[in-house]
Amino acid sequence: HKQLKEMEPETNSFGGRAIYVPITSVGSPIDVMNTINKILVDKKINIFTETEIVDKTGPSQVSSKNGSKFNYGFLINTSGSYSDVISNKFEVGDEYTMLPFRGLYWELSKKSGIDVKHLIYPVPDLRFPFLGIHTTTSIDGKLYLGPTASFGFGREHYRGFKGVNLLDTLNNFKYSGMQFIKNHDGFRNLALQEIFRLSKVGFAREARKILPKLKFNMLTPTSKTGIRAQIFDKSKGRLVNDFLAVKRDNSLHILNSISPAWTCSFEMSKFICSEYMEA
Repeated sequence: HKQLKEMEPETNSFGGRAIYVPITSVGSPIDVMNTINKILVDKKINIFTETEIVDKTGPSQVSSKNGSKFNYGFLINTSGSYSDVISNKFEVGDEYTMLPFRGLYWELSKKSGIDVKHLIYPVPDLRFPFLGIHTTTSIDGKLYLGPTASFGFGREHYRGFKGVNLLDTLNNFKYSGMQFIKNHDGFRNLALQEIFRLSKVGFAREARKILPKLKFNMLTPTSKTGIRAQIFDKSKGRLVNDFLAVKRDNSLHILNSISPAWTCSFEMSKFICSEYMEA
């Protein structure tokens, strides 16, 4: 407890204990992706954007919406919230469906007087794949609190009506509603808590569990939003709480690239290469 107060005097721990992870750091996903892109282009590797795969047209061939065809020796599907859509074209993962959850953040005002030096996380509920409200520091020094885990009306429903998709909405209502009614793993309680956190006051009350001095007027709106797509196993009637990799012939499908997907992306790449790629 003494060490915690020395390192983070603004934080609170009900048990007086915390785990310090010294190798944790912050980074810019855009800068990292741009760097990877440059490295690949320099190695004469072709990258196709705005190229929607619509069908599997042969044992080792797919076709795109614009009519282009791509041959492959081994295909890896890491298409995030659309991974189930792609995998279904390979007759893989029919028992799964993607449910989008929307994560909202608030920015901590610089006038709050609260100084946070590290990334602060609560102890997560192991029944669910969500981490709970925690602090996130950006590379430009801004401090965010979040995310929530509210209902998503589309796989790309980041804000407003943009990204709202009727089929995604109906699908989410159906299977999230099923979870709510059956209350698997306490899902109903989680859903009700998340509804409460949609208000600024409710959000601040939850965030005070890790930052006791926080007041709701210290939170300012931000456009920072995330979509947490989560695979639902229709055969078991439950959310899948871990990464899910399914291999079929000469294709591999990462169906549940859940948080911390970007954080562990390099390690995940090493795992895929070592476990599924021939030397």
